Amino acid sequence: MIWAAFTLAFFAFLRYSEFTYPGVDRFSSKFNLTKEYVTFCPSLACPQCLLVTFESSKMDSFRAGQSLSVARCPSLLCPVSAMQQYFLLANPPLGPLLYFQSGCYLTRSSVMHLLRDSARSAGLPHESLKGHSFRIGAASAAAAAGLPDWLIKVLGCWSSDCYQIYIRTPESVLLSAAPKMASVSGNFL
Repeated sequence: MIWAAFTLAFFAFLRYSEFTYPGVDRFSSKFNLTKEYVTFCPSLACPQCLLVTFESSKMDSFRAGQSLSVARCPSLLCPVSAMQQYFLLANPPLGPLLYFQSGCYLTRSSVMHLLRDSARSAGLPHESLKGHSFRIGAASAAAAAGLPDWLIKVLGCWSSDCYQIYIRTPESVLLSAAPKMASVSGNFL
């Protein structure tokens, strides 16, 4: 369930509120992800993509419903394969999609604890993990993969260029700017 949730959140640029629940035993089918809102295309047996529908979301300014498509990847980081395995192994009943074996729903707090514990165990800085970590990672990975700005905006459902605040530019790129600028010939004064 965690692998399915995290890979979906990353590749679909999801906000925490779009894949977690407000409490361990509270959810609203109007605002929270349910099994009914996940469709495997063309089928669960042989999915090529995943269609995730949100009845209401922050990314949907007109509150008319929003659907996201996520393609199958030839990688271990495939959100379609992860969700397929979750459906096949856990066979979630109708209702909330993401819940632990205990029956408790996946909350923002439980996600943050899992992420911080994993980072701490890996010796990574865990204190700096923030509430939009998946969106930061997705935007940064999309930029590093060379995706154009307009596509990053579409994938993240951003209506402005605000996503650029999430992209972490490597220091080597920053340090290469001054020499490149200095080599430009011409009178700019």
